[in-house]
Amino acid sequence: MDRISHWLVLLPLLVLSQTLSASTYSPGGWPTLHYDAGNRRSVPVDVAELNYQSWTALAGASVLTAPVTSPDGQSLYVTTGMAKGHSNLHAFDIDGELLWQSAPWSDPDTGVDGCAILSSPIVDTEGDIYLSDRNQLFAFKPNGEIKWQIPLPELQPGDWVAAGDHLVNAFTTAAFTKAGHVLGVTNFGDVMVIDRETGKQLNEPYRLPAVLAPYSETVAMPDSLLGGNIMDPQLREWAWQLIFGGSMRSANTPAVSDDGRIYVIGSSATPAIGALYGLDLNEENNALIVKEAFITEIGIGSGSSPAL
Repeated sequence: MDRISHWLVLLPLLVLSQTLSASTYSPGGWPTLHYDAGNRRSVPVDVAELNYQSWTALAGASVLTAPVTSPDGQSLYVTTGMAKGHSNLHAFDIDGELLWQSAPWSDPDTGVDGCAILSSPIVDTEGDIYLSDRNQLFAFKPNGEIKWQIPLPELQPGDWVAAGDHLVNAFTTAAFTKAGHVLGVTNFGDVMVIDRETGKQLNEPYRLPAVLAPYSETVAMPDSLLGGNIMDPQLREWAWQLIFGGSMRSANTPAVSDDGRIYVIGSSATPAIGALYGLDLNEENNALIVKEAFITEIGIGSGSSPAL
């Protein structure tokens, strides 16, 4: 490759790196499920040396989403899906030593429940960690202290009750807005924008104008899926439907563009049809109003997040 071509290849990575350096996301390694607010999967870092060390942790548990790193790259945050009496957010140092973990959960309001298994935490430039379980959104300080926790919107009539007595309306991984707020879209289409410091909801309530996606029978759930107590058994069906985008309005992580527009994939107002939503946040009367920039119908059953 000649020198000019070499720099033309590197230029997009340099521009991307400069753009992301000013973002809210932790600069340490892989900051969230798809690397950044646009859900890009490319990470502009050096290839690891071959003489690395390996270690194992969380024997008897299941990890489904990518661990994330602290701003200095020295701490890892991992979610699991274990039942009552267990912790589901774990912090390790780079050598595999457990630093701290969330309180074991015992009821809907205590500790991080097993619904965290299908979310990666997101970490900001200060090292604070944000994570949803089935009915709450948590903010943790880097030492494991709870910064704040708030309830997520409750189910409404007609919403699918997915997991026995576990009423689930979770984020599938949160994101940061262009302004640095915490953003999430719940399984049943509730869009929330949260002040990162206080935990206050900044937007007026908004739910995607969609009917539920049909129950997915694309692939039958294996009896052995996530069995053996490595995941709360009441959450198995919810997790399987989430993977195939069934029985809910949104099964995806939202993407945020450089101009602040939010992109969400879910079901549409037409039964058995999906939709790509473009949403803008407009400030009116000291509150954020979610406005629909466009709704484009697509196929149903998307368990994938948009990437920009």
